[in-house]
Amino acid sequence: MKTLKFFLFSMLVLSMGTACSEKDTPEEKQELTGTKWKLANIRNLATGELRTLDASSPSGKKEEEYFSFTFENDTTGSGRSCANHMYVNIKSSDGRYLYITTEIADVTDDCRYFTGILPLVDDCFFEKDLLIFAYTQDDVRYQLQFKQVKE
Repeated sequence: MKTLKFFLFSMLVLSMGTACSEKDTPEEKQELTGTKWKLANIRNLATGELRTLDASSPSGKKEEEYFSFTFENDTTGSGRSCANHMYVNIKSSDGRYLYITTEIADVTDDCRYFTGILPLVDDCFFEKDLLIFAYTQDDVRYQLQFKQVKE
């Protein structure tokens, strides 16, 4: 009887684990090559507060390419923070998912903030229609929430 209870409990736990992992991971069939993603907001998980970054250049012109990238294949992509080129690898083996190629001083406060938090990113996952890069700053967990740009 104990063996039967253990077996049933094990099956229940395994099925729950499978359901959670399927819900929390992207569909393997999702085609990312050629898709463009833009930062929608930054979410503070402790308070729920959403922060949007201003994608304007110092002259006040709205820069559509700021805080965005395009996938070159199903794993990697490139784009711009502001003054820096940004690279993305959603299946990084070393835990770095977002990085920039130069340390050019970004020119606006929001650009400097964005460039400063990229090295803190330690997780990457899909949730509903968002591609999320998570990080911790000052003991608070945040999410960079990117939405796909439909052109």
